Amino acid sequence: ERVEDLKAALEIYQRVFTEENHRILCAKLGIKTGTMTSAQGEEAEEGEESEEERLVALLLRALGGSAVDFTCTFLALGEMTTTAASNSGTLSDADVETMSEGELIDRSGLAGILDHARGVYLEEKADEIAQGAHDAWSNFLRPYLRYCAAQVRGGGDSDSARRERMHEVNPRYILRNYLVHQAIEQAEAGDMSAVLELLELVRKPYEEVSGMERYAQLPPT
Repeated sequence: ERVEDLKAALEIYQRVFTEENHRILCAKLGIKTGTMTSAQGEEAEEGEESEEERLVALLLRALGGSAVDFTCTFLALGEMTTTAASNSGTLSDADVETMSEGELIDRSGLAGILDHARGVYLEEKADEIAQGAHDAWSNFLRPYLRYCAAQVRGGGDSDSARRERMHEVNPRYILRNYLVHQAIEQAEAGDMSAVLELLELVRKPYEEVSGMERYAQLPPT
């Protein structure tokens, strides 16, 4: 009986964890959960992968296949726009489908982040790993951009609203080890300014603070 109770508890845990993890990742991407559609744009049937689930799976694959900085990555995605290059309106599905990998990466703001990640790859495999990372991110960005653009065209969302939602759940500042180390060294030398700055930022990590840009930069490789 205890074994059966344990199995039941584990099943509940797995379900709750999966649902909550999905909710959190959707929020970090600015996706409004609840519109459960299939990859074909129709309402997903039970057991069928929804567009939300597909996007989250592609995101996890891209994150797992590269050494990108998570914090900077989600902040960059929050700044992505769905405006057509001609400024004639919102991107169409055809616009997104014809974009090159480079255009997708540039629009997402991930170019510099992916270049930065290259610095931690083994030198002899850097080209291979970097190309795989670009491919994985392109595979995610195309349906993600198409999804975001469709939401805007449908009138249910806007770039600014999505950006605001994403910045509410994706921190701009985190306590990076090297920043803490620098602050400690300065404090030991009698300068507490860096400690006080970090303290201010961790109190409001989601707000952009003027003059604190360096704390939101990519860390050294």
